[in-house]
Amino acid sequence: MDYCGAQKLTEALLGRDLLGFHPKSDWSATTLTFYPVPPIPTQNLNERKGLYLGLATANAFRLGISGPGQKDGLFTNTGSLHPGRFVICDSFGVKKVTIAPGKTVMAGSPILYYRADPTKKKFDGAGGIPPGSLDIYNFTDNFNLIQVADLEDGTPPGDHPLVTAGGTYFYNPRYKIVDQKILSATKTRWPHRPDSYILISAGVDNLYGTS
Repeated sequence: MDYCGAQKLTEALLGRDLLGFHPKSDWSATTLTFYPVPPIPTQNLNERKGLYLGLATANAFRLGISGPGQKDGLFTNTGSLHPGRFVICDSFGVKKVTIAPGKTVMAGSPILYYRADPTKKKFDGAGGIPPGSLDIYNFTDNFNLIQVADLEDGTPPGDHPLVTAGGTYFYNPRYKIVDQKILSATKTRWPHRPDSYILISAGVDNLYGTS
């Protein structure tokens, strides 16, 4: 199964099972070598890093439901993404999620995480197999998740701007990722934070790629 940027962000901050990150993780969606169920022996938990966010305020939810008729996840059908892995959501509550018997909360939309590759020196989406693989930021890191969100909310295809043009709207000069100061001065598309990471929220309108 695929493992998107939003899921990797949550693993890094909270651990795949919300019990802390294991430094030997292979960042796989399915391998449980370092996240056994249950997490025994005690040595496994002793090797974990501490939580970098408080669970009470992290807004972390399962990406998908645990089974038919359940309401314990954000989406009914997660496509190629693992439904049992967690994502951190923004604060704009858009969907009811059951987190315990008799307890329901309003969950926001997953926060998208893109990690920069400083060895790459362009940001235009041109070339590369697969597309985006030659760029500082790769739009495919969360493309499957945005597609899931597009299908789940019932909007016509393309309502999430970051799905436009097969996902390459991510590199559009009009979009916020491009540093407008550099574009104006040099006519070069260059992203903000080219040596670290960017986070994208769907915001109050629940659409990825709007202002």
